[in-house]
Amino acid sequence: MSSKVDKCISTIVLLVSFGVTVFFGYRGLATEMGLMIVAGSVFLSFLNLDKFKAFKGAGFSAELKDTLDKASATKVELEELSSKLEVQLIELNKKIEEAETLALCAM
Repeated sequence: MSSKVDKCISTIVLLVSFGVTVFFGYRGLATEMGLMIVAGSVFLSFLNLDKFKAFKGAGFSAELKDTLDKASATKVELEELSSKLEVQLIELNKKIEEAETLALCAM
């Protein structure tokens, strides 16, 4: 997603979660108010997950940006390798066909 869309969604989520939190506070529902704060925070953190380099929490840790960069580089390398392999296989097929033709002619 583009950064403008991300900012717009973040703003909407922030305003909605704030509004619902205030509503729960006004109604005296402290548990629901706390849950709404946690839910909004978790949603916003997942919305901005691509901006984090490392993530640690609740016994879980991950290197996000580095892993994505390495995966992209590996994908590019695999595409290059597969294109080279494809060329080699085409050439090998041609040589096999030529050898079969020569073998049939020799009979």
